[in-house]
Amino acid sequence: MPTQTNRDYRQTEPGVEPPAENGRGSRPELSGLPEYPQFTPLGREHKGLLQAAFEEAQPEISEFTFAYKWIWSSYTHCRLARFRGAIMLLDEAPATGKYHLLPPLIANLEEAVLLIPAALKEARDIPAATFSRVPQALAERLAERNDISVSEERERADYVYAGEELRQLPGRLLHGKRNHTQQFRKTFPGARYRDINPSLAEECAEFCRGWLEKHPQGDLPGLRREVETTIAMLTNHRWLGLRGGALVSEGSVVAFALGEPLNQDTFVTRVEKADSSFPGAYAVINQEFARQTAAGFKWINREQDLGLPGLRQAKKSYHPHYLLRKYRVGLA
Repeated sequence: MPTQTNRDYRQTEPGVEPPAENGRGSRPELSGLPEYPQFTPLGREHKGLLQAAFEEAQPEISEFTFAYKWIWSSYTHCRLARFRGAIMLLDEAPATGKYHLLPPLIANLEEAVLLIPAALKEARDIPAATFSRVPQALAERLAERNDISVSEERERADYVYAGEELRQLPGRLLHGKRNHTQQFRKTFPGARYRDINPSLAEECAEFCRGWLEKHPQGDLPGLRREVETTIAMLTNHRWLGLRGGALVSEGSVVAFALGEPLNQDTFVTRVEKADSSFPGAYAVINQEFARQTAAGFKWINREQDLGLPGLRQAKKSYHPHYLLRKYRVGLA
C-alpha cells in the first residue's frame, strides 16, 4: 500500500507552474484526507465530499459517482487522497490486484493536464501506477506530451443513447425492439411499472437471488459479484440516491432497473435485470425506465460492455448515439 513521504508536492518540472494548492479556491473540506500518495479507504463519511466534487466536475464517464464508487469499493478497495487542491482516487483491479489511479476530480481541463503527470512522478510507491478511465479530451491533451503514454481501454467505453430514442423506439433500426414491447404488453396486459420503494426493493433483491440460482453460469465469481452489488444497491438505494422501477405482473417482479443522474444532461443505468421467460421483458423495462425514471434527461449512459461479446451485442442492438471512449495514461 502506498505510504506517505515528506516532500513538497508543489515541486514540478522546470518551467511549469504547478496548480495552486487550493485549486479553484480554498478547499478546507479536503483537510480531512491524507496527502497523496498516502490514501484512506472510502467510507460512508465521504459521501458529502465526493458528491460535491462530482457535482462540480460534471463527469460524463459512468464510474464517476459516489454511489458507484461506494458500491464497488468492497472489491476495488477504493481509497482517497488530496493532491494540490483536488481529490485523487485509487482503485485495485479485483482480477489482477494491480492499482490504478482515476483522473483528479476537477472540472478544469488545463489543471488536470498538469496534475496527472505530476501525480505519476510522485507515485513511485504505487506499483506500475497508471491513470485509468481518462476521458478522451484529457487523454488527447496528455498525448501531446513526450513523457506520457496513452492507450485506449476499448472494453471500458460507455454506450450513450439519446433519451428520446429509448423512450419512443422510433424508426427502422429499432423496429424489432418495438415489436418486443408490443408483444409483451399484449401477452401480459396487467403488467405495470412501479417506482422502487423499500418494500419493492426487497422483492427485487429476492428476484435477483432467484435469477442467479437459475442462471446456467451462476457459479461464476463475476456473476455472483454482480448480483451481490445489485442487492447492495437495492438495499441502500435511498441513501445512495439511486432511482428505479420494476415491472410487476400478477403480483410478481419480472424485471427491474436502477440508475442515477450522472450530470445535468445524462442519466446512467446501473443495473437492469429481467426474467427471460417473459418475452419482451427486457425491452419493456428498458423503455419504461427511460420514460419514467430517466424522464427529462437528454442522454442515457448504459455503461460498458467489459469486452463480453453477448453484452456488446445487446448494447449495440439499441444503436447508441456514440461511444464514450476512455483511456489509460502512464509515464512513457
